[in-house]
Formats: sequence, structure tokens, C-alpha cells
Amino acid sequence: MEPDYYDILGVAPTATNDEIKAAYRERARTMHPDKHQGDPRAEERFELINAAGGILKNPDKRAEYDKRRRATEVPPQPPKPEKPRATRHTQAPEHSDTSFWPGENSPMDDLFRGLVGKRPGSSRSSTGTGQAPAGKTNEPLSKPIPFAVTVEEAYGGAQRSYMVDQQGGCPDCHGAGVTNKGQTGFTVGPATCPTCRGKGTISRSEAVPVTVAPGVREGSLLRVRGKGVLQRDGKRGDLLFEVHLTPHNRFQIEGGDILVEVEVPYPVLVLGGDAEAPLPIGRTRLTVLPGTRHGSVLTIPGKGLPALGSHPAGQLRVQLGVEIPKRISEEERRLLEALSRFRERASATR
Repeated sequence: MEPDYYDILGVAPTATNDEIKAAYRERARTMHPDKHQGDPRAEERFELINAAGGILKNPDKRAEYDKRRRATEVPPQPPKPEKPRATRHTQAPEHSDTSFWPGENSPMDDLFRGLVGKRPGSSRSSTGTGQAPAGKTNEPLSKPIPFAVTVEEAYGGAQRSYMVDQQGGCPDCHGAGVTNKGQTGFTVGPATCPTCRGKGTISRSEAVPVTVAPGVREGSLLRVRGKGVLQRDGKRGDLLFEVHLTPHNRFQIEGGDILVEVEVPYPVLVLGGDAEAPLPIGRTRLTVLPGTRHGSVLTIPGKGLPALGSHPAGQLRVQLGVEIPKRISEEERRLLEALSRFRERASATR
């Protein structure tokens, strides 16, 4: 099933765009992995938050998501009459305190288990990160796993890892759930396999290497071969990861283009000259023509995200602003005052 992005951000489906942006910023701030060090699921929950923000903050993507969401809604069924039954007192199960993790058996619990593995403190297993669902075989991974990528990683590439709960066939009973061998190794009658306890499968966690190629865009799919759902023939399908670029405090990404603001000294805008612009990795030189206005945008081809597949290299778009120094020397002050008086006289004679 597709994630309930509204539930992830804690907003109603009727929320305004400003409300969604505010909720996303708050979720991203409070659930950042740096604030939950030692929690093995923190980064995966953070990736879901970024995926929700990337969909709901974009009006076109949100509209498409709402259509899919409405199409999959199940109409409420009339309640069935309950039969009288005996009651008994049972002790409620205890769960670990896992902030931003839904309750057991809730729709969001199924979502998180389907995307990021087992719920902390739960013995129930995930089916969306490489585990074969019970009673189903030869199924591909239906939904890509949201995968957060920084702007620096999208620009220069990276080698990452992702923890998945893999479920494979039991090596002792070969998936049958029963064995003819006793604990001593001698052949006996059919009995429940002690290794898998009759399930035919065993679960193990595995760190899957994920290669982020330079030039990945928002929505790009990363494929890890042979680490998906276990097939009947013993082979595994592929894992798919959908890239979601994390917001950056300096750069904005539009397709393959990188947008950045750069302040340059006033004399450079007036007289022309050289300046520098930052890149996600490194810097590049700019040529500023004489008379360039504040707010002008310089476009540098090939300095955006690198080419990848059918996507050509993007552009670097630099918006120029006036650099206002916080402190100036006495000589600079005298020169600026003289320039100001000169401009006043020039204006008066026009």
C-alpha cells in the first residue's frame, strides 16, 4: 500500500499548503536522525518524512497522490452483530516507547512495517523491504522504498547502506517446515523443524549497499539486484529505492538545475569583474559584466547536477545580490560619502 503521507506529517487531507510546510519543518526538526542517535530506525523514519514533504508540498504531486488515495479508499462496511462470548482478563501487551511510531495494528503501523522493517518491540515482520509475504511467492517488490539523498550526494555520488529484514528459506528443512532428523542427527519420523519452528523460513537483518550515482534527481529509482523478495527457485528479486532530495539551506534543486544566491561587492556589479559561486562540492568562477543589476541571474551550463542516463547535465543559476559589509574602514567611509555627494550633484543637474 502507498504511504499515508498526511498521517506521516500529522495533518488532515484538507490542510493548506502553509500548514503542510509548517508540519513538515516541525517533523523534520524533531525527527532528525542526529537527535535520535542509537535508534536504528531513525534515518528510515526521516526518509518517510522527506518523502511526505516532497509529495504534499508540490501541488501537482499532491493532486495525483490524492487521486490515488481516493481510488484505494475502502467504503465503510456495516458492523456485524457480535455473538455473546465469555470474557477473560488478559494483560495488555507492553510496547517500547517509540516516538513517531504508530500503535500496533494501526494502518500506519502496517505502513511503517511495510517500508522500514520490523516495528521496534514487535515480533511481526516486514514484507516491503525484501521479505516474502506469507502464502505468496514470485512477487516483485510493488512499491519503491523512499530513500533520502542529500544535495551533495546527488551531485557527487555516494555509497550508502540500508538495513532490511530479509526472510529466507530454512537451511535445515529447506522450506518444508518439517524434518525427518532429530536433534541427534539420526533419521526419525516427520517432526516440526526446530530451527524455523515449522515456518519454513528464517529472518535475518542485512545491510544492503546502495549506490547513489552522481546526477540522481528527485524521483530517480535506485535498483539493488538480488536483494528483494525471495522466490520459489531460491533467487531474490530486486530492491527499488525512490530518491527524495533533502532540503538544503543554500541550494535549491529544480530538475537538474541548481539555484543559489551569491552576494558580490557593489563595485563589481557596476564596473564588472570576477566573482565565485559555491557548488555542492567545490566552487566555480563567475564573470560579472559591467552594469549588472541586483537580482540578475547568471546561467552557467553544465554546472548543475551531472548528466545521468537520459538526463543531460543541468545548469547552475546564480542570482546576484549586493554585498553589504557589516564594518568598513574610515577610508572606505570617506570614499562612500564622496561618492554619495557626487551622485547627489549628478542627479540635481539632470
